[in-house]
Amino acid sequence: SLCQVSLIILDESLPVIVFLGIGMPDMNGYATLQALKKDPRLAQTKFFAVTGFGQEHDQRRSTDIGFTAHLVKPLGARDLQKVLEA
Repeated sequence: SLCQVSLIILDESLPVIVFLGIGMPDMNGYATLQALKKDPRLAQTKFFAVTGFGQEHDQRRSTDIGFTAHLVKPLGARDLQKVLEA
């Protein structure tokens, strides 16, 4: 699956920032984050949830799971600039 391919590619380089879609097929963004967080090499990586769901409970769930921030689509240039500056 696409998620498995992404995890294999991750073995080749360590990202500083990762944007994860929540509603992905096979393995959603929450499960993907939990799998990635088990890798100690990614301890300094910042993970951002990217989703069309922006209700308070959606944002709370992302924070509780361990995302750095919850970003609601569509993302604009200013949204990305804020993320990169933080």
